[in-house]
Amino acid sequence: MEAAGASDVYVSPNQVKNHPGVAKAWANWNGVADTINASHNVSSITDGGTGVWGVNFSTAFSSVTYTALVAASGGGGIGANVSSLAAGSATVVAFDSNGNFVEPSLMTAAFFGDQ
Repeated sequence: MEAAGASDVYVSPNQVKNHPGVAKAWANWNGVADTINASHNVSSITDGGTGVWGVNFSTAFSSVTYTALVAASGGGGIGANVSSLAAGSATVVAFDSNGNFVEPSLMTAAFFGDQ
């Protein structure tokens, strides 16, 4: 599964998590209240200041060479980014069109890589 080499082999549901194309962690949270709405393999979201959150994983990645996709919603001109990756967490930021950190009501992130 990790090599994603065979296309004609049955994979049980509990092994799908090993495929490189499957998100190993994801979260949907309220950036204002810092509360998780839904998640998988995310133990907590920590408030790092205005527009900055730590996304902490229940199961860490094997290295810092994983990929993160982040989005923010709350009006036009709001963007989101990952500012740092660690094996056990990622730091996510949100900003407006002027580069000021903001706290949107909806933040989402998905993480892909090897655990």
